[in-house]
Amino acid sequence: MPLSLTVLGTASPHPQPGHPCSGHLLRGGGAEVWVDAGPGTFAELQRHTDPARLTAIWISHLHADHSADLLSAVYAFAFGGLT
Repeated sequence: MPLSLTVLGTASPHPQPGHPCSGHLLRGGGAEVWVDAGPGTFAELQRHTDPARLTAIWISHLHADHSADLLSAVYAFAFGGLT
């Protein structure tokens, strides 16, 4: 599989309707990596892949505009039926 990068969001420091904060989906070699989990990017991620297919989540730094949707992901896996 060739390397691909899908932009999930670029708004910073806060999301706007239809414009999530920082996030990307990196795919290649059978791996799928969610790079940065800014607000709004978990919903956008689900438009492009099943989150259960993720092989890793990589956070560049712990500012909220790069990490806040981690809580949404944890909640979805724990209580939302994602496995």
